[in-house]
Amino acid sequence: MENPSGLRPLIPWLSLVGIILLQSSSNTISNFPAYSAQLIQLLSISSLQLNSLIVASELGKLLDCFCIIALEHLPLWAMLAIGMVLGSVAYVVQFLFLLNKITYLSYWHLLLLNVLAGNSICWFNTVCSHAAASNFLIDHQTVIALTSTYSGLSGKLYTLLVEAVHGPGARNASTYLILNCLIPIGVGLVFLLLVRDPPTNPIKSLENCSFSFIFIIAAVIGGYAVFDSVSSAVQVQVSPRLRLAILVVIIILPIVVPIGMGLERFKLEKWHNKVICQTSSSDHEAEKDIKNMGEVTTIIDIGHEEEKNDEKVEKRDCVEKDEHKGQREKIQANELGVKELLLNVDFWLYFVVNACGSTLIMAYFNNLGRISKSRAQADAPFLLAISSSFGFFGRLSTAMFDWFTRGRNILPRPASMVVLMVLMTGSYFLLLYVDNHCLYVSTAILGVCSGILATITSTITSDLFGSKNSGMSHRIVVLNIPIGVLLYGSLAALNYDREGDANQHCVGFKCFHTTFIIWGSICSLGTVLCFILYLRKRKFYAQKVLS
Repeated sequence: MENPSGLRPLIPWLSLVGIILLQSSSNTISNFPAYSAQLIQLLSISSLQLNSLIVASELGKLLDCFCIIALEHLPLWAMLAIGMVLGSVAYVVQFLFLLNKITYLSYWHLLLLNVLAGNSICWFNTVCSHAAASNFLIDHQTVIALTSTYSGLSGKLYTLLVEAVHGPGARNASTYLILNCLIPIGVGLVFLLLVRDPPTNPIKSLENCSFSFIFIIAAVIGGYAVFDSVSSAVQVQVSPRLRLAILVVIIILPIVVPIGMGLERFKLEKWHNKVICQTSSSDHEAEKDIKNMGEVTTIIDIGHEEEKNDEKVEKRDCVEKDEHKGQREKIQANELGVKELLLNVDFWLYFVVNACGSTLIMAYFNNLGRISKSRAQADAPFLLAISSSFGFFGRLSTAMFDWFTRGRNILPRPASMVVLMVLMTGSYFLLLYVDNHCLYVSTAILGVCSGILATITSTITSDLFGSKNSGMSHRIVVLNIPIGVLLYGSLAALNYDREGDANQHCVGFKCFHTTFIIWGSICSLGTVLCFILYLRKRKFYAQKVLS
């Protein structure tokens, strides 16, 4: 049904709320560490086999090429339906198997199901990116960067959902699996109610006040997520249901933007109608009312005026781009094809740096279940909540920094990576201390670093190897993820099993001691390589700053 003309300007903002909700709930594989240790017992699999399931999920996320191809031929609702079906099949089958409703499921079946689970996330992400690009024409990249930060909240959200059902510290695998199926479906249906494709009235450019308000709301969410995680560490007793309710309310808080716009528009239209009714009272009053009516009409015609202003802004931006086009071309990175990319020294430096950085963090997060199990006083859902909350904060802080410093290159990205790699190296070696507080601090630091790296990686790829083929270059770079997760996870699993008993149960600090030393050494190597990459590209970024 066509939306009333008075509500059309609100549709993009309602779409933004739908995108935020879908991103917050669709990253279902992020809660895997919370119940992975229990899954080993229920499925009677080894640590190495468990790690292979994780790798299968990462491989599924790399198959986003099918989503991109389908986007050219399918409507948005069909794309969303495919993502929901893939995720439902992956998690429902595993759920029924745990309940013994399915009597036989081979390990290869489990691998395939995890590939489907990982691939379902690609469909949700593609839907969100397309909806953002369709509803916010000029600032869609900023909108995508902002909304993608909410995927970091999925682990926190699902942990609170399970605790709301079973109580604090719960790690029921079957509950996680059924929620991974039902929540994305329910949120997806809400998404279809809020989002229109194609939109009836897309926003060409965002007003700073409106978008700053959205950032403030996101900052409140990040602050609450961090506070909630930290309060659990200091034994502050709050009902999980109340904590969940607060988180859900502030996640949907951006809906106040379209509601406020609708109320303001209603007040202006009511005022306009009142003025029209009073125009026949007297000649003097009529002349005065007509003047007021003209002013009100001007106010009501906000969309038309904004459209004109947007056209002026676009023309001004085009002129500025033309003026600086020649200067930008001088400092633009070489556009590299696949062959040139694979023969480029900087590419392999960058590839290894990513493998020693963000991928190593993923391996650590994937092992949070076994790490918490080896340390009897540590809690896997709590560690997951810390990594999720601080990861969201890292993503958000980077998006906010880019928004408020847009057009100014304050700090080269490789230099930022060097700083992050130093912090990460220290975090791995901090894990060698027996105190659980060191475990919590390290997890928080690695969460922030992972969020920042997830946000800036694609930008660095575009800077170093050209924007024309940045999508292809980034897909080659992220191939390090399944390779790294397989190697690092297998290393951790072998050390864990070696230190464990005959039943592959390991309790004590020794279970991951060797693993943390090796991981810290690998991250140290990545730090050195990242610094070398920065030195090689320092001149390029210096020219970019001057431009």
